[in-house]
Amino acid sequence: MTCKIDKLVCYLLMIFTALYFAQSVIFGVGAIYSRLLLVIILGGSAVYFIKVFLNRRYITNTVKIWTVFLLVNTLFFIFTGDFNNISDFNIYKTVLLNFLPFYAFYYFAKKKILTKKILLLFFAIALPLFIMQFIDSLTTLQIERNREDVVSNAIYIFIGLLPFAFFFKNKLLSVASLLLIWFFMVQSNKRAAIVAGIFAILIFIYQTFFVSKFKYKIHTFFIGLFVLIGVTYVGIKVYEENEFLQYRMKLAFSGDLSGRDRIIDTHFNTWYYSDSFSTLFFGLGYNSSSRLVDLAAHNDWMDMLGSFGLFGLFIYLLLWYYVTNEIFTGNWDKNKKVIMILYLGLSFMASQFFRWYCSPFSFMNYMILPYLIANKNEPIFITNPSK
Repeated sequence: MTCKIDKLVCYLLMIFTALYFAQSVIFGVGAIYSRLLLVIILGGSAVYFIKVFLNRRYITNTVKIWTVFLLVNTLFFIFTGDFNNISDFNIYKTVLLNFLPFYAFYYFAKKKILTKKILLLFFAIALPLFIMQFIDSLTTLQIERNREDVVSNAIYIFIGLLPFAFFFKNKLLSVASLLLIWFFMVQSNKRAAIVAGIFAILIFIYQTFFVSKFKYKIHTFFIGLFVLIGVTYVGIKVYEENEFLQYRMKLAFSGDLSGRDRIIDTHFNTWYYSDSFSTLFFGLGYNSSSRLVDLAAHNDWMDMLGSFGLFGLFIYLLLWYYVTNEIFTGNWDKNKKVIMILYLGLSFMASQFFRWYCSPFSFMNYMILPYLIANKNEPIFITNPSK
């Protein structure tokens, strides 16, 4: 009976996650229904947080540091955050959404409830919803600014979908999914998203050439070759026809970081020249960059140092150490290991150029990561030995 309830909860949390992240095309941002979904997701996850810690076998070093990091964020928010500042509240809410549901899906993965089937079901529900949301966001921006050349941050959510495309046994479906996601990334004109998409495609080509079974080598070779040629051709064609994207890429190569360098410099200098041991060790306070430059930090590493001090940066380094160390421990299924490499690469890019620990695609952190590390040795694709 308990297993059936857990399975039902897993499906509901998965569906509610897709609906919550596509709220603007379903309910409208901030609607009472979206708030209710958030409460259900976090409330249900809190129950499984307790369940995980009631089972000692589930408590690994990664689970421990994941919990410590969440606890540090909670304590800093309580004691140094501004409860009247909506920015502080939104950041903490996003941190909770990135970290708390991890325990629920980790529990489901350990119980063999979270499967490839559920992940692909989430992908099938989320992708069309996110596409509609992106088109709506892009159209709204174009109307508001009365021009076609705009940059839409709504594309960031697609980055979190990239690992899901690797779970298709049919590689043509993986190719179609990756190219569709990358097409919208190009349309967004967001440089970080485009680079993330290219990185995912390169990882897919690597998986196709070097990880596939021997008897499928010729088949997968042509798929990989097709993807490589197709992406190269489409990429060059789109780039040549998009003058705005060319302009943004030239700015990137010339060192333009869209103001991120100013945020980092201001944040670092304020922390470093504070002349206070307490500030150097414990930081300037929760979400301090928004009080310095009226913008949230666009770099996790600087945010941890500036807001949480050397203490916070050390905890963040430990988090990265243990999550990254997962790939070097245990007998990994080769395909899962490739997806883990993709996950780590995307996460590191996010930590550098926008955010990871309070990312806009938290479902990647709490669905992909626990699925991979909970049963890393079990193969994703089961082959029929009789064939």
